[in-house]
Amino acid sequence: MEAFMDAMIADGTARQQDPVCAASLRGYWDAWVAGKGELESNHAGAEAFFEEFAKGSSIPADSPCAKSTIAYYKNLPNPPSPANKAAMEAFMEKMIGNGTRVPDPVCAASTKGYWEAWKSGKGELDSNLLGAEYFFEEFAKGSNIPVDSPCAAATRAYYKNIPNPPSGPNKAAMEAFMDKMIKDGARTPDPVCAASTKAYWKAYRSGMSETRSNLAAAESFFDAFNEGLHIPADSPCVAATKAYYKALPRKPSQPNADGMIAFIDHMVKNGGKRVYDVPCAISSRAFFDAHKNGDDELTANLKAAQAYFKAYEKGTKIPADSPCAAATFIYFDGIKNLPSRPNGLGMITFMEEAIKNNDNTLDPVCAAAMESYFDEYLAGKSEAKANQAAGIAFLDAVANTPSYSPQSPCGRSAETYMKNFEL
Repeated sequence: MEAFMDAMIADGTARQQDPVCAASLRGYWDAWVAGKGELESNHAGAEAFFEEFAKGSSIPADSPCAKSTIAYYKNLPNPPSPANKAAMEAFMEKMIGNGTRVPDPVCAASTKGYWEAWKSGKGELDSNLLGAEYFFEEFAKGSNIPVDSPCAAATRAYYKNIPNPPSGPNKAAMEAFMDKMIKDGARTPDPVCAASTKAYWKAYRSGMSETRSNLAAAESFFDAFNEGLHIPADSPCVAATKAYYKALPRKPSQPNADGMIAFIDHMVKNGGKRVYDVPCAISSRAFFDAHKNGDDELTANLKAAQAYFKAYEKGTKIPADSPCAAATFIYFDGIKNLPSRPNGLGMITFMEEAIKNNDNTLDPVCAAAMESYFDEYLAGKSEAKANQAAGIAFLDAVANTPSYSPQSPCGRSAETYMKNFEL
């Protein structure tokens, strides 16, 4: 109250319009007159504050409410955590300024979620999580966060002061996400990223570990990807994913990491307007399911390849900008162990020929050979045994398929394999 009155009393100069402060005072006073106690009246004032804030109204530098709020938080007998206190101070500092403020619908939704939880008696953690949930719901609509967003400043301050920060990779991902989110002007709607981030927060809020929450986010990502949804080039999730992989202390193998980056880069190619890629969607889901179930990297990749070719066998085309094709080329070019180099080169030749010729048919010769190879290898047999089974199936199928052509993707693949095979 003293800070409010000190700021209100000024000689000589006119005071600027302060609609946010006026609304907040009205909310507090109406509650107090209605017989509410101090806590409920403060809640009513805060709620009115954020409703006016949502309209894009600014708080002038000489605002009595700004001074009063800062003084209130500095003198709380039971202050919030250092992280929340830092976030609130950063929020107020960014809110205070002369001139107009860019409307900030994402921040407005987030603060509304926080206050709804706090007002209903939730603790600090639950209130923060509900605020984050509201944040991502508004984000899913394609709303942007302006450069001068109070919430952006508050989020950064919060993460700098939490006593038990997230892992280095998750922190790097969050910072990259915010950096990409913050800008003036329109933002392209990003339904895949929105689904992924909401899944992460839903899992984290339910008490799952960081690792399990990341897996939930990845699963939601692939579900949305499988539906053919686009990812824009300026997607915050793309920036966050790249930052996460770069910061991992124990990375997957370099070929796998390089393949993942190639996959992401092709996901956002041409501004995210991609041709729907059914085999890639099915393959990526197979990889994720195998990884989630604890399969090693090579097994997960081979299960993905098996699913890919089974989908392709049904007559689906491989688009030239297929994320899976790009990832496969990078992966097989980089691996130095199993599967053998002849097998890897044969796989690459097959995909290159299928894409080049716009071929959407897997002839029965290759279908038989591939099925035998994957069945044997994934059953635990050695690569030599898997190759032997594939070779027998290949020769039997050639003998029974008059239409087989050495110029087909399958024929070219077999030729590459033979040229690189060493006894």
